[in-house]
Amino acid sequence: MDKCGIGVLSGTNCGSVTVKGNMITEYQALNDCQRDITGHLEMLKMRGDDVLSEKELILLRAGIFEGTPDINFRVCPKHQDSFGIKWRGRKKNCQVPEGVTSHRLRKHTGDRTISKKLSEEIFNRTGSLIPVGSAVCRQCREKLNTSIAMHEKLSKQVLP
Repeated sequence: MDKCGIGVLSGTNCGSVTVKGNMITEYQALNDCQRDITGHLEMLKMRGDDVLSEKELILLRAGIFEGTPDINFRVCPKHQDSFGIKWRGRKKNCQVPEGVTSHRLRKHTGDRTISKKLSEEIFNRTGSLIPVGSAVCRQCREKLNTSIAMHEKLSKQVLP
């Protein structure tokens, strides 16, 4: 089985899914990934204006923050589900990696979720991809938001 675009990017195997007893094996164009994500975003306590479509959600969780893959980008059913609306955060603890985190030794409960902006900031700083919707503690979220605001302010001053 050939790898889909997400399988290539994530280094994971492609596959089929079973829905109501029917095996779904057909790959589809990324542009056709248009399932309703509002319930998924509500479950994760995310704002609806942060991620607008299933296509965007899949791309963000694969680490593609800007641009759009070409029109022939295909997605297997397994990756559409596991990067889309069937994705579930695996941990309740804060997922921010060391070097960016506000806490050192003790695990903090992630009582908030990683936004699109925070996921991109962590990825740019550390190379670690923390998927949109993952758990983050209040301290890390505040530290990262402050850091992002300072970075944006500095870049506006340097580049008028």
